[in-house]
Amino acid sequence: MALVALPGGGGDVPMPEWDTIFTGELLQARAADVWRSTVSEMRDAGTLAAINGNQIRRYVVACVMFDDATAKIAEHGPVTKGKRSSMPTWNPWWTVLKDCDVMASAHEDKLGLNPRRRAQVAPVKKKARAATSADRFLAAKA
Repeated sequence: MALVALPGGGGDVPMPEWDTIFTGELLQARAADVWRSTVSEMRDAGTLAAINGNQIRRYVVACVMFDDATAKIAEHGPVTKGKRSSMPTWNPWWTVLKDCDVMASAHEDKLGLNPRRRAQVAPVKKKARAATSADRFLAAKA
């Protein structure tokens, strides 16, 4: 499995080869798009580190599976005919959709991708201290 390195704030985060995880070209392209946007967002926020690679990969898989499940539900509907009986039952993709939503939301929190958590995981930005007249007086004495 060859990895493509993307330069990151705390190290390089290699992008996985999505063809080893997803079979369809559309899913692979979506995974690459989500990966790039996530890494870019984390780099801009100053929270990207090489150690985040696996967490980002799990987040991307959850997002892509969510999109795939959404497409399947749109095609077949949320309720389908049961296999053994003619009773209506929830489409199995509905469960996948809900689970992926929970997983993606949890990963967004851990990675600091949503605005509520971004301030908690971002490095503290210290403001430069403004010089005062006392500083100038003390500097002259030293």
